Amino acid sequence: MFGLANNVDCKDLNNNVGEAEILLRPLFLNGGDFMKLFWLKIKTSISLFMEGRKKLFKRLYWTLAMLLLAFIIIMPIYTGIIGVYDPMTTPASMRLTHEELQEIREIEGNLMAYWREASRNHDFAYMMWLLEENFPFFELSLRQGTDITELAIEAFSYLADHVRYDISPNFLLNFINDNFSSRLNGLGQMRLAASVGSVTPWLTEPYYMGYVDSRFANPNIYIPTNESNFSTQMLSQNVAHIEIDSFLQKGYAPLTNMPFWHYNVSTERLLLNSFFRNLDADHLIIDIRGHSEGFGEYFLPMLLEPNLRYILETNFFAFHTTGDFAMGVSSVFRNYHGLGDLVSASSLAAELPWVDWRDFEHLTHGFEIPMLATPSLNEPAFNGKIWLLTDSCNFSGPNQIYLQLAQMAGFTILYAENPESMGWPVSFTSLPNSGLLLRHNPLYFTDERGLSLEEFVIVPHVNLDVNTNDGLVAAYSHITGNILQLP
Repeated sequence: MFGLANNVDCKDLNNNVGEAEILLRPLFLNGGDFMKLFWLKIKTSISLFMEGRKKLFKRLYWTLAMLLLAFIIIMPIYTGIIGVYDPMTTPASMRLTHEELQEIREIEGNLMAYWREASRNHDFAYMMWLLEENFPFFELSLRQGTDITELAIEAFSYLADHVRYDISPNFLLNFINDNFSSRLNGLGQMRLAASVGSVTPWLTEPYYMGYVDSRFANPNIYIPTNESNFSTQMLSQNVAHIEIDSFLQKGYAPLTNMPFWHYNVSTERLLLNSFFRNLDADHLIIDIRGHSEGFGEYFLPMLLEPNLRYILETNFFAFHTTGDFAMGVSSVFRNYHGLGDLVSASSLAAELPWVDWRDFEHLTHGFEIPMLATPSLNEPAFNGKIWLLTDSCNFSGPNQIYLQLAQMAGFTILYAENPESMGWPVSFTSLPNSGLLLRHNPLYFTDERGLSLEEFVIVPHVNLDVNTNDGLVAAYSHITGNILQLP
């Protein structure tokens, strides 16, 4: 079947085989030829790829070149031409004269001053935008004689006209606090701060703001507990003094961040009840100066309810704007305290007889804060007169609410310093250039009559009008008429 035909000439056959060998030779390349062909195809593919993207690569090349050129031109100005110019190492022919150096210094100073001014002005404008969106006390401040908008214009004009060369965050912080927020007399706690810790002390509370430390819930982890969370002393035969270490049940040791319990609830209650019952005095000063966090969880069950004669029940209200920070703080507050949903500010305020409607031009939402205090004992543990010594550091909203309850129970409020504000909680946000934090209270609190707790702070109360460090001496003098001699 595969044999050759009889009439085929062998010479012709040899010629045909030679031609076939020539035609088929590319199919049987040796190793070297094969690699040459492989790299040829690679080079061809790369050439085609580069050709199709030549414009793109040219564009990137020139863009990078222009950026490098701009960097070379700008950096001497940014870092300081005078700072990098060294006449000792510069050739004599290239050294600058005194007049040239002075001119360069002036140009550089003007450029940097312009940059400083632009950055600072942007931060100031951003701060005012945040306040306009979230700060609920514009109208209240105006009623008290301070137009926040005019105050902002005045501060901005001073920055633009007089202060151009200082861009340090400390300067802006001090300027705003000294020339802007201080003129609000503490309204809404509006201030600039340099760190989160300086504006939100409650972040040290392990479960606050939605943060939970699992170590406190793990029974296999030993966490130390303070032996006592309070200290007592007799100031005289008829006047006793008790000072609370912390209103937080949980905390962290400084620097080490190790958890510890400030107090055990049942043990603390037994110790306090024993102190109250065995106290042989006519007056008791409960010293809560300096506490701005964790107030309710300790104050209500440990200090107030053991000394109640009857049930106290009242309602407080909070209102705010539609700003993002105001809405966020409202949500945190309501979730933490288990409160209800938001309602219309106008419909909620309509039920309050003494509400000032001028303050509600920008307040759109509100919610109710019901408060209840029940006697924990059959009769008050202490039958004498109770005085609460506080200061302007007790700024937290729940603090003021609980102080109102204490006043309803017959306690007398003594302020070592004139109370500036009562707002809770303090929201904060970072300014874009300086990195400073703007803090303020976005919630407008009222009592059940509709009186703003920012405007009517614990009425009535006794203002001792002294430095907080001298508060105890002033309180003792107010109660007894005598001078307290402290060791």
